[in-house]
Amino acid sequence: MKKRFMSILLILCMALALLPMTVVAQTAEKPYNEDDVTWIGTTDEYKKTLSAFFDENGLRLMPVGDLTDDGDLINIKYGLVRRDGTWAAQPVYEKIEADYLVPYRSAFDAFEQKFVETTDPDPKPTERIFLDGYVQATRGGKMGLLDTTGKEVIPCKYEAVGLPVDGVSRVIVKSGDKYLLGYWGLASGKEIIAPKYTVSGQDRTAHGSPAESWVKTDRSVKRLKAWFDFEDGYALVTSGKEETVTHEAGNKSDSSRGTFVYSQIIDKNGKEVLPGGPYAYGGYHSGPYMVYKQVANKKLSLSSVSFSSYDVYGVVGPKGIVIPAQYHAGIRGNSATGWYLADPRMIVIPEFSLVITDRCADGVIPESASRRGAVNFNNKEIVPFKGAYTSDSIDVFETVSYDPSLKLVWSVAGWFRPDGTKVSAGNWLSTYQNGYFVTGEHEYPDANGRVNKISVSGVVNPNTGTVYSHSNLQGSGFSPVSAAGTLWIKKEGLWGLVNLKGEILLPFAYEDTSAGVTLKRPGEEVEHFFDNNWVRASGGYAFVKKNGKWGAVDSKGAELLPCIYNDIINNYKDNSKVLDGYLNIQDSTGKWGVYNLNTRKIITSCKLAEQVTMNQYLIGKGLVAGTASIGVGDSLYALLDVDTGKILTPTYFGISSAGSVSGHPRGLFRAVPSDDYYGPDGRIVFPRAELLTETRSGYTVNGKYEQTNKGVGDDLTLVVRDGKVGYVNASRLAREGRSLPTKPRVIPKPLPLKLGIFLVTNPDKDVYAIGDGFDTKGIVVHYQDEKGIRSVLDNSKVKFTTSGIELTEGRKWTSLGTKVIEAEYNGMKSIYTFAVKVIEALEGQVLEEGDYYLQILGKYLYPVKASGCYWIELSDKKPDKPFNVKLINASTRQYSIAYDGEYIYAPASAQGEQLISTKSSVPHYWRIMKYTDFCTIRDFKNQGQIVNASGQKKANGTKVIIWNQKGSTPEHAKVSFIKP
Repeated sequence: MKKRFMSILLILCMALALLPMTVVAQTAEKPYNEDDVTWIGTTDEYKKTLSAFFDENGLRLMPVGDLTDDGDLINIKYGLVRRDGTWAAQPVYEKIEADYLVPYRSAFDAFEQKFVETTDPDPKPTERIFLDGYVQATRGGKMGLLDTTGKEVIPCKYEAVGLPVDGVSRVIVKSGDKYLLGYWGLASGKEIIAPKYTVSGQDRTAHGSPAESWVKTDRSVKRLKAWFDFEDGYALVTSGKEETVTHEAGNKSDSSRGTFVYSQIIDKNGKEVLPGGPYAYGGYHSGPYMVYKQVANKKLSLSSVSFSSYDVYGVVGPKGIVIPAQYHAGIRGNSATGWYLADPRMIVIPEFSLVITDRCADGVIPESASRRGAVNFNNKEIVPFKGAYTSDSIDVFETVSYDPSLKLVWSVAGWFRPDGTKVSAGNWLSTYQNGYFVTGEHEYPDANGRVNKISVSGVVNPNTGTVYSHSNLQGSGFSPVSAAGTLWIKKEGLWGLVNLKGEILLPFAYEDTSAGVTLKRPGEEVEHFFDNNWVRASGGYAFVKKNGKWGAVDSKGAELLPCIYNDIINNYKDNSKVLDGYLNIQDSTGKWGVYNLNTRKIITSCKLAEQVTMNQYLIGKGLVAGTASIGVGDSLYALLDVDTGKILTPTYFGISSAGSVSGHPRGLFRAVPSDDYYGPDGRIVFPRAELLTETRSGYTVNGKYEQTNKGVGDDLTLVVRDGKVGYVNASRLAREGRSLPTKPRVIPKPLPLKLGIFLVTNPDKDVYAIGDGFDTKGIVVHYQDEKGIRSVLDNSKVKFTTSGIELTEGRKWTSLGTKVIEAEYNGMKSIYTFAVKVIEALEGQVLEEGDYYLQILGKYLYPVKASGCYWIELSDKKPDKPFNVKLINASTRQYSIAYDGEYIYAPASAQGEQLISTKSSVPHYWRIMKYTDFCTIRDFKNQGQIVNASGQKKANGTKVIIWNQKGSTPEHAKVSFIKP
């Protein structure tokens, strides 16, 4: 009994001993002081906001730090916080950000293509931390890797860590003045290959350098392959051995000097797989195969230049030399810029033991002697060497290319299987899509320098050689074949939808279709442009035009939208505005709505003043959890629930999403001038009072932006508990090594917003002749309340004055000069003014600015869209919309002319240049003279040049050009301006 009592006593003592520790543990687990949280609503009310504010793992990247008296957040560290206010990754890191390579197209040059080593260049519409489940983190100046639980799966002890590829990350250490590359296996949780390979330059960074030196931009590609990343179980590494190689030329200036970098291929055990290596790297590797090079010590010559030696290329693999080094691409260049030895740019396709390469003879060779083809691993010719050499590596893949989906090689000699047998594919008109080519002929340029006819003969399956040649598959226009096995054919000027059997699914009754192939113009080259939504693997669709209105159908011919719309915009037509899965639709009144392709329903009826900008390419614009900032007219903006068409917020001067503000992008919208932050539910998340101080006041009383909100409020995060949502400063959350704060939180006190009026838009007319009446058309004045919410004032209630004289609508000007005009409402004056100019009455007539259709010789000036711009020509057809003519200066008759938001100009001051459009924000200026029966349009800078119909012709398709003309106006330069 005594023994039993002692046991019970011992258990009780142990429990008592544990009790204080349990209490301490519970106290330590308390994530925040209750008074630090401001509860703002329920999880139902903030459902979309929570989904956008936290990532798919329920995490938010947050800074913590100390707030100075003047509002700066200092001593900043970063961590990953959960919805409950606890830390998944403690805020001990100097940086948490994914660092990798992506392809990028410059926003300023549509044709500039380059690599960007990036920390995610696109604005983040919602919280996005990880790439494929991992993110780099830097602590104490050293880098590691975090997973989606916040765990350091690679410790922070490296100079750089690459994101994993094939389950392996590159890791870089510094040893003396050298950087050494090794590899960490995520499955094993340790270094699988200790750092020992020397790297330099960009190769020693986390993102590395691109494995391909130049690629076409594709925004669907999340990440580009870097040198030395593992792929399919193998990686390229350098041995540390380098050799300088010089090839002497007869002309010393043409001599070349380069470095051979000796390299190996390793597997995940660190085993070198190329026997006899290392080898001088030849620019390409795939799996356990590598292109290598060596010096051929013999002469290579053209008639005008010779080299004493040159590089030759071959292939080495796990069994040794596969193709001995023998391939080169001869000598390229010219006597003006110099000559160089060309690389054959070998590509190895291990799956089919295939090598694509350039080939050139040795010894004395003619210029441009190199040709491109393919051989197998036995060095047997598989694809004839007929592809011309090109110095542009993008075009290389157009002369000879391997299509993995087809498992065929294409060249100018035709299509070939990997075994060398040729596939008959006919004369193809289209690129390969969904297993088929469209075949036929182009008829080359007419007098205007364009392809003037296409003859479609049918469809072919290049794998089987099956030809489909029904008469309904023949015509003068075509689309690629859809995934449903359908295509559009044009007959007698109208489009119809048919299947491969020739069965008509939609009659030949449509004037146009977005799926139809269009041609580059002007010029002799044939370039194919079509909306690639037609050929997508599922959900293919096309726009169709009937009776001058647009609709949409799917790839089986089912109607999505009837042909009743002025315009329909998708991601192909304008990817800065529309996301995949949605369409912006404009009805006959000019109002916009939204159609959801997934549900096949109009989700926002046509009631909006402008298109919904869904994409984040435009900073401050874009769809966030189904909500977008939308202009409601007169420079007012609100949040729109795109799925319901409901306006969610009051109207503001601006309301912008991710990327526009440092501190609170990723899931929130900032209203201006209130500086409140809204979530996509349309409810305020972080109010102005939490974000601004008197020294960091944002938009102040007078409406001017004084200073940013950097620091104050940057550490605000959301917390969720018991179905409630609140906000708290992350810096006041519990974290390791720091207890909860004991001092009460100090709430910032921003300057208040006051009532006021703001002149937003100047009048349409700013030049008057003496005696003209004052016109308020175009003037927009906002009224702003104490919350920063704005509305438009009726101009009849606004008092306009100049020099103390009130200007009522239509009041005639009686004096000359520049007049500064003020706006006033209920005793409040706008801080902005505008000016108009009053001049002497002009001789002759001034064309009133506005919208016009234009005609020459009774034919419309018709904009044809091709190569990304509009080309102006004559047509019987009225354009879909009028030109917009803007008066710049009445006294000099200076105007701008635009179509569809793009300015019309002549691309060079040379005779015969065709008028085209430009997306430039800088207008081209014209001088428009109005006479009794016609107008003339001359280039404003070179007024000797007049706009006219080329060749004095009026046939459809005649170019509208500029031409030097003096004296009386010829008939083909007389322009009629017709009001809609």
